[in-house]
Amino acid sequence: MMPTSAQMNDIVPSSASSSHSSDSQTSFSSAAEAPYPSPQVVPPRPTMSGRPASVLHVRMISNPSDYSLPGVMPSTYVLYAIAGARVYHSTQPASNHIGPLSFARGRGSKNNGSQWVYSHLKGTLVFGRDKLSNAETDKTPVEEIVTLNQGEVEPSGEWWFQLVDDESDKVVWKFKLPLTSGSKFTYELDRPFFHVFKGSSRKYGFLFDDDKESATFSNEVTNRTAAATAALRTSIDIIDESMTLTSEPFTAKSSKGRSRSLGIKSNRKSKSKASSSSSPRTGVISAAVVSSPTSFKHVGHIGFNQMSGAVETSKDLDPAFREIMGDLRMQTGSNVTENIVLEHLDFVQGFWKDVGTMQRSTSSRPVPAN
Repeated sequence: MMPTSAQMNDIVPSSASSSHSSDSQTSFSSAAEAPYPSPQVVPPRPTMSGRPASVLHVRMISNPSDYSLPGVMPSTYVLYAIAGARVYHSTQPASNHIGPLSFARGRGSKNNGSQWVYSHLKGTLVFGRDKLSNAETDKTPVEEIVTLNQGEVEPSGEWWFQLVDDESDKVVWKFKLPLTSGSKFTYELDRPFFHVFKGSSRKYGFLFDDDKESATFSNEVTNRTAAATAALRTSIDIIDESMTLTSEPFTAKSSKGRSRSLGIKSNRKSKSKASSSSSPRTGVISAAVVSSPTSFKHVGHIGFNQMSGAVETSKDLDPAFREIMGDLRMQTGSNVTENIVLEHLDFVQGFWKDVGTMQRSTSSRPVPAN
């Protein structure tokens, strides 16, 4: 059940003026001016259902570029949004659904069935990002200063929320956004003035002081986190595609579409299908093509007939082999055996090729004039 304004006012005193009524004028009347002192007139603070009427801090800076985190070099981070807010946390695990918005007083008080507990942390809430990643921050101080002085550095570090206590001017709370390619980080608007997001073990909520700042803060967070997640997914897809193209020649897909390593647990049918459907874009022979043969075909043969001494060759064999064998038998007096020819076949072919070349060059040489 949604608490009433009277119930919310009982949570935190609202006797002082807030940022909603900071421009209001308070009039006083002294006893010298009137016989009866007039009561102090304080315009009521405009409140929304469910928002506690509390004392809010009035900040003088609303532009993120004009704000600096205490104790941190401004050149090491970028701020995208700032707003006055309080930090709440849910009493339920992050995986549970959070019911209607209701607030509890915080530590040391009874929850009374409330879904949200005030952490007693309030101040200036900032949303930003580190300019350098963890790998880049391993540089020495001198190298870091040189890098930062070279010009604007494109942010590449972690995204975060930080809360600065306005009284002590110190960072009292920080949350790193889990933005990865597979993350499901969501930033939700439970109310225009109350934003919710999940942590590792619980949900957190920001109760904003000003509705305009709340809307600006929400737009910056949702737009930038969505773009960052999309960019991470795109880069991961590019890496996966390049790895697939690199590893494609070393895998063969079976008929069921499962990837199997180089012929292990694969059969001849799957290999023949893979060889017929090898990818033309890679220009690389797949593993299935170099597997064991599935058929045998006689191409040709050459040899001696020991009975007749003739050189026998198959019909489809090049006639040059027959000529080579005949020439060798003629030159060596039939002392050349079949094994010798086959063992030194490359040398024999090259030798007779050179002999033929020399004979042609000699016959075509011009006769010198007398």
